[in-house]
Amino acid sequence: MNEQPVITIEACQKVLDESGSICGEPTKIIEKQTDPNSGLITAISECRAGHQSMATIDLDTDKVYNQRWIA
Repeated sequence: MNEQPVITIEACQKVLDESGSICGEPTKIIEKQTDPNSGLITAISECRAGHQSMATIDLDTDKVYNQRWIA
C-alpha cells in the first residue's frame, strides 16, 4: 500500500467553528514540486477539515521551513 506523505511537524490548529472545535489533524501533502537548484520540495498540504498550508521541505534532514497557512 502506498501511503501519502504528511507534514507532521505541526498539526492543523485552525478553529473549525465558533464553538472552538479544533481540527488537530496532521496535514497531508496534496501537491509538491522540487526546486531543481536547491533540491528542496515546495509542498501544499491539506488537513481533514480542508485547511491548506504551504511549506518548503528538505527531505535529507526532514526539516520543514516557511510553513504558512494559505486557505
